[in-house]
Amino acid sequence: MKDLKRVSYKSHWNWELGGESIIFCETIPNTPKSEEPTLVRITHSNIYYPVDDVEFLVRVGNPDNPTAYDDLDSASDWTKTELVEEIVRIDNEELHRSEAEEPFGREQEVPWDGTFETSLNLRSGKSSIEIKVLSKGYIQSGVISDWIIDVK
Repeated sequence: MKDLKRVSYKSHWNWELGGESIIFCETIPNTPKSEEPTLVRITHSNIYYPVDDVEFLVRVGNPDNPTAYDDLDSASDWTKTELVEEIVRIDNEELHRSEAEEPFGREQEVPWDGTFETSLNLRSGKSSIEIKVLSKGYIQSGVISDWIIDVK
């Protein structure tokens, strides 16, 4: 498969969510420019199966006053990300999820990558991108607030 949107597994910005889920993050451009739209890309990877019950929202945070992990309600400027790509691996072959035969059961391991995107305008200097993880399943909801970046 070529031209995948998936974030590299080698991304410096990654966090474990539990339940064998990890998110890998990047910005495009890699070094954002002040007040220009910056693409925020999050790839949610799970080694066992697709995870359909998690949402990701992002916001520009304050690195000197980060949002607490369990503070899901105090900020109102969250931007929802959109699912733009889903890749599953079946018999060591990568397929777009829409091309794979479903349903996948929990007894069948089907590694999955779901890539989510949105745009933010960032201010120059030291900044942060906060990620709100909202889950209706086994992954704990919370705010990741230690993605610190330099904006030109």
